Amino acid sequence: MIKTIAIVIIVILVGGYLFFRKNDDLKIEVSNNGKLETVNINDLKMNNIVHEELQEDLLNRIMKFHAVLKEVNGISLDDTIENFKRDQNPKNELLVWEHISNCYTEAINTNKVYSIAEKKEIYGLFLYRSMMPKESVLTQIELKILNRAKAIELLGNYDK
Repeated sequence: MIKTIAIVIIVILVGGYLFFRKNDDLKIEVSNNGKLETVNINDLKMNNIVHEELQEDLLNRIMKFHAVLKEVNGISLDDTIENFKRDQNPKNELLVWEHISNCYTEAINTNKVYSIAEKKEIYGLFLYRSMMPKESVLTQIELKILNRAKAIELLGNYDK
């Protein structure tokens, strides 16, 4: 059984974004010793703290993306920092979160999105896309506000 997981998975569990899923059998791809495995999200366990302290530049970058995603993420800054301390390679994980943040900002600004529910759905698309191929995202997320064509367009922007 996989004993360690990426911070992205922790954030989904902690943040409560499982409401995006269509069923209780959500499976995601995780890396286990360099090999991708598909696992049920209910079988995942949180890592222990790996880094007691994070470098100041990492903390500043974490605070920056956290501020952008704060209204849709629902995780406190302290919990976000603690989750990064659990990650084996927080620098790589930070790149993922910065990419999610950048895609989210572009989508919100380009589409002039105002509804918090719509913003959460857009965030959910990018969050899930960070963990799985774009073809799999729409099989896991139940769209409530966005139409499928818009969701596909937004997911395409993630890969730019």
